[in-house]
Amino acid sequence: LGAPNAKDLTYNGEAISFLPAVKFPKTISNNVIPFAGTLVDDGMLETDEEKKLRNESRKILHIPNLRVSGTCVRVPVFTGHSLSLTLEFDRAITPAEATKILSSAAGVSLMDVPTPLDAAGKNESFVGRIRQDHSIDGNKGLVLFVSNDNLRKGAALNALQIAEVIVSNRK
Repeated sequence: LGAPNAKDLTYNGEAISFLPAVKFPKTISNNVIPFAGTLVDDGMLETDEEKKLRNESRKILHIPNLRVSGTCVRVPVFTGHSLSLTLEFDRAITPAEATKILSSAAGVSLMDVPTPLDAAGKNESFVGRIRQDHSIDGNKGLVLFVSNDNLRKGAALNALQIAEVIVSNRK
């Protein structure tokens, strides 16, 4: 196992010998793997993480037929989840409108280029790269990127924040 030489890897991905992949389907060092979780044997060629992405999105947003398609990717970072989102709306929306709405959304911090490093140790979801999706007619589509600390902004913090909303709504 040789120490990676960035110059060598720039020109040839096989310039360094890595140990065989054990936990992931490919070597994760200096790499990105478009396969997270376990392949589900239902003929759809999706992983359990990709199915969970769709099902949890539908559940959280209370939209049972929400169209969600994603490829979950493993990226070698210490902490963090990130999403590249393509969103289609019922009406036209501009990046400026979305930015205005998100600027006052609880738990959201806007930034030009959000990354897992920006989100590490913080509770907010960092949102940026907001732009029009020109593949969706009528200016009804947006593309944006979201990063958060999955050790904080996950099931436990979400449950606490949902409970706080329920309690405040009962007053």
